[in-house]
Amino acid sequence: MPQLLTLFNLYKNPQGRIISAILGMAVAFGIVYALGNTSTLFMLSILLIFITIFESGKLCKDDASKCDNIMLDNIAGVFMALVFALSNTHLSSNREIIIATIIALIAYIGMDRYKPSTIKWLRNNVKGALGITLSSTLAGIAGGFVSILVMYAI
Repeated sequence: MPQLLTLFNLYKNPQGRIISAILGMAVAFGIVYALGNTSTLFMLSILLIFITIFESGKLCKDDASKCDNIMLDNIAGVFMALVFALSNTHLSSNREIIIATIIALIAYIGMDRYKPSTIKWLRNNVKGALGITLSSTLAGIAGGFVSILVMYAI
């Protein structure tokens, strides 16, 4: 399971978090495109959150420094960003959906990297796997909301 949590040691790449976010968004977009709705993606993101919390907890218990190697939380965060971005009912064309997806990805990466406000508080004050996963999840939700706001502005 550690290989899956670290996305096959992607943390060794300096841009590993960005790469995992892009891969996650591609998978998420494929799921939504194939199934036609975001409810399945939402349920998958909840499942990934629980898997990441419990399995990462085992990894972090052995060695706390390994908590920073976890990458699966990015996938869950990106899934949440896409769920919220595509919940915008004003998206009428495929072009608008693609733009909203790209904005959600960029907003998620920005939120995850710079960790404003509550995201940073969760990462710093909630120790271990729970803090890492919750901060990424909240970054995904915030990224989705940013996408909605930008799409309304456009």
